[in-house]
Amino acid sequence: MQIPRYLYKELVIGVKGIVQQREFIENYFHEGDHIVSLDDDIQDLTFARSDEEIPLDCFLQNAFELCKKEGAFIWGVYPVGNAFYAMRNKFYTTHLTFICGCFYGFINRPKKEELKCILTNNKDDYERCIRYWYCDTVVVRFNSICVKTKYCGTDGGGLGRLSDRLVAMEQECKLLHAHYPTITKLRIKKTGEYDLVLNDHSRQTLCIKNK
Repeated sequence: MQIPRYLYKELVIGVKGIVQQREFIENYFHEGDHIVSLDDDIQDLTFARSDEEIPLDCFLQNAFELCKKEGAFIWGVYPVGNAFYAMRNKFYTTHLTFICGCFYGFINRPKKEELKCILTNNKDDYERCIRYWYCDTVVVRFNSICVKTKYCGTDGGGLGRLSDRLVAMEQECKLLHAHYPTITKLRIKKTGEYDLVLNDHSRQTLCIKNK
């Protein structure tokens, strides 16, 4: 399938593997560049409160400006597709919280080895949150803005079918919990999928186990 030329300025062929692809992107761009990562199966971006709704380009610019104000280098949105559940949320928070890999932005720092995900593939977005938090003690998440996507759908996606990934996801969740026991909790969803809860609000309680 060919992409119509009018839809893009430049098309760069990356590498195989989600973690490797993200690292390729970081190395392709310059230090300090503002980068937005957006999955190709995003269906919609929803503002829970109508008075906060703005055009996408304005939101992206504001998101990076807020990062600069808060001393953050990464931002994300609420990881739930139904905006009803985000109606009463704070507009944004800066403590350690999950930023889903389907839609987020970051200020590029390709030379910082401590930000590179090396433990996970399926749970790289959790590892990324932890690494940014450990490095900067702040991550920005917009809690009244939601994205509608398939996440781990039964029909596959960039990382494959959920049923084929359950074992790897369990192993990666346990691995992250073993490395960061004071800021993570293990959770098992009804689907049988292992998940993590990030639960630290201060750097002082951060504890990292040696490999």
